[in-house]
Amino acid sequence: MGEVILLPCGESMLVIAEQSGVEWYGCSLRADSRDTYLGAENRAYLLTHLQSVLEPEEPITSAGVIDGHRVRWVLSLAEMHHSLYVRDGPAEVKTLYWQDRDGRTASVSRLSHSDVLEWRSILNMALGSSASLPR
Repeated sequence: MGEVILLPCGESMLVIAEQSGVEWYGCSLRADSRDTYLGAENRAYLLTHLQSVLEPEEPITSAGVIDGHRVRWVLSLAEMHHSLYVRDGPAEVKTLYWQDRDGRTASVSRLSHSDVLEWRSILNMALGSSASLPR
């Protein structure tokens, strides 16, 4: 089995798993022992885009509104064509919205401050970075 990266997403877990024989990593949401496959991309794309959940580039550009809140785009995946959007706040909470190829919200999860810290640590380690991301 190849590399697997697990990122907590509130009540679920984002599973990023190396696909054997190809240069892609599949992404799934695991909740209640059930996996929902979201799509795939290469490792560098996934990790660098997921970092932007934690620390968006300035200036922040709104991608639109979901559930009455302004969100920013994070990434889009091949195969199943799910896209990830994030709402920053309130406070240090992040709300993740996964939408399917038709723009329907497939999953909503909230990252607490401790989840954000865990993501930072896991992504830094996965990227082989000894320097921590800016806060």
